[in-house]
This record gives sequence, C-alpha cells and structure tokens, in this order.
Amino acid sequence: MIAALLAFPSTPTWALDDADDAAVTRQGRALAVSWIAKNPVDVSVAGEPDATPKAAKLVAYATGNGRFTLSDAGSARRYFVLREVGQKTVI
Repeated sequence: MIAALLAFPSTPTWALDDADDAAVTRQGRALAVSWIAKNPVDVSVAGEPDATPKAAKLVAYATGNGRFTLSDAGSARRYFVLREVGQKTVI
C-alpha cells in the first residue's frame, strides 16, 4: 500500500497516484522533493523504506506549492511519504 520514495529523480505526471508523480534530488546536504498533485500534500520523512505514515515524521503539512526541501538531510538515506490531503493514497 505504501511505496517509499527514494532519493532518485523520476518523471512527474498529472496526479499524485504513484512514485512517478514525485521526484527527489540531492542539492549538497539538502534533499529537494517535488510533486504534482491537485490538492495540498503532507510530507513525512522516515529512515526505513517500509515505514508507515504514523511511523514517519511529518515535516510539512498541507503544502500546496509542490515542493519541499529537507535542508540538512545528512548522509543517511531518507524515505519520503507523500499524502495528498483528504486522500488515503500515499506514495
């Protein structure tokens, strides 16, 4: 049900339905997450690829601009959970 988004770019499409709708790029020590969605998106981060939304740390609530930057991501691999507000689907 939950697909973790790794820090590798992908090609966005028009709805937040799967990992192809989002991209993560490294910019120095920061990770920039971008997505396309009709509604605002909650952004959470986790240290494990199979983390549940409850186990992941909410870092941005109802973000409507399609972009979030984790300014000091460090060297550990991070996994992002994106949930469109009002929807049950997460990526």
